[in-house]
Amino acid sequence: MVYASVDPTPGSKDARLKGFLHSTLGQMTGYQARVRDRRHKSDTCPHCAKAIHRMVEKGVDSSIVTDLFGGAINNSYDIALLISN
Repeated sequence: MVYASVDPTPGSKDARLKGFLHSTLGQMTGYQARVRDRRHKSDTCPHCAKAIHRMVEKGVDSSIVTDLFGGAINNSYDIALLISN
Protein backbone atom coordinates (compact mmCIF):
# COMPACT_ATOMS: atom_id res chain seq x y z
CA MET A 1 0.00 0.00 0.00
CA VAL A 2 1.34 3.42 -0.94
CA TYR A 3 -0.02 6.52 0.79
CA ALA A 4 0.56 10.01 -0.56
CA SER A 5 -0.75 13.53 -0.34
CA VAL A 6 -0.71 15.92 -3.27
CA ASP A 7 -1.42 19.56 -4.02
CA PRO A 8 -4.84 19.50 -5.75
CA THR A 9 -4.33 22.86 -7.47
CA PRO A 10 -4.69 22.44 -11.25
CA GLY A 11 -1.29 22.67 -12.92
CA SER A 12 0.60 22.08 -9.67
CA LYS A 13 3.86 20.15 -9.66
CA ASP A 14 1.99 17.25 -8.02
CA ALA A 15 -0.37 16.72 -10.98
CA ARG A 16 2.03 14.25 -12.65
CA LEU A 17 2.62 12.44 -9.35
CA LYS A 18 -1.12 12.05 -8.79
CA GLY A 19 -1.54 10.69 -12.31
CA PHE A 20 1.33 8.24 -11.84
CA LEU A 21 -0.02 6.99 -8.50
CA HIS A 22 -3.53 6.45 -9.85
CA SER A 23 -2.96 5.27 -13.40
CA THR A 24 0.39 3.48 -13.19
CA LEU A 25 1.21 2.35 -9.68
CA GLY A 26 -2.42 1.72 -8.74
CA GLN A 27 -2.77 -0.68 -11.69
CA MET A 28 0.32 -2.75 -10.87
CA THR A 29 -0.18 -6.15 -9.29
CA GLY A 30 0.39 -6.05 -5.55
CA TYR A 31 0.17 -2.25 -5.23
CA GLN A 32 -2.61 -0.03 -4.02
CA ALA A 33 -2.35 3.73 -3.94
CA ARG A 34 -4.24 5.92 -1.48
CA VAL A 35 -3.92 9.54 -2.50
CA ARG A 36 -5.27 12.42 -0.41
CA ASP A 37 -5.47 16.06 -1.44
CA ARG A 38 -3.61 18.54 0.72
CA ARG A 39 -5.64 21.43 2.13
CA HIS A 40 -4.86 25.13 2.01
CA LYS A 41 -4.26 26.71 5.39
CA SER A 42 -3.80 30.36 6.22
CA ASP A 43 -2.19 31.61 9.41
CA THR A 44 -0.86 34.87 10.70
CA CYS A 45 2.76 35.29 11.74
CA PRO A 46 2.81 35.98 15.48
CA HIS A 47 5.88 38.23 15.07
CA CYS A 48 5.06 40.42 12.09
CA ALA A 49 1.30 39.76 11.57
CA LYS A 50 1.78 38.92 7.88
CA ALA A 51 -0.41 36.26 6.29
CA ILE A 52 1.18 32.83 5.86
CA HIS A 53 -0.29 30.51 3.22
CA ARG A 54 0.66 26.83 3.13
CA MET A 55 -0.56 23.34 2.31
CA VAL A 56 -1.16 20.71 4.99
CA GLU A 57 -1.69 16.95 4.85
CA LYS A 58 -5.05 15.79 6.06
CA GLY A 59 -6.09 12.19 6.55
CA VAL A 60 -2.97 10.34 5.42
CA ASP A 61 -1.87 9.38 8.93
CA SER A 62 -5.41 8.31 9.86
CA SER A 63 -5.62 6.10 6.77
CA ILE A 64 -2.31 4.44 7.61
CA VAL A 65 -3.34 3.73 11.21
CA THR A 66 -6.77 2.44 10.17
CA ASP A 67 -5.30 0.08 7.57
CA LEU A 68 -2.54 -1.18 9.88
CA PHE A 69 -5.03 -1.79 12.69
CA GLY A 70 -7.52 -3.49 10.36
CA GLY A 71 -4.81 -5.75 8.96
CA ALA A 72 -3.70 -6.72 12.45
CA ILE A 73 -7.26 -7.52 13.54
CA ASN A 74 -7.83 -9.61 10.40
CA ASN A 75 -4.47 -11.40 10.78
CA SER A 76 -3.49 -10.16 7.31
CA TYR A 77 0.23 -10.03 8.08
CA ASP A 78 2.87 -11.20 10.52
CA ILE A 79 5.02 -8.07 10.30
CA ALA A 80 4.08 -4.57 9.16
CA LEU A 81 6.74 -2.15 7.94
CA LEU A 82 6.07 1.56 7.96
CA ILE A 83 8.57 3.53 5.90
CA SER A 84 8.18 7.29 5.83
CA ASN A 85 9.91 10.10 4.06
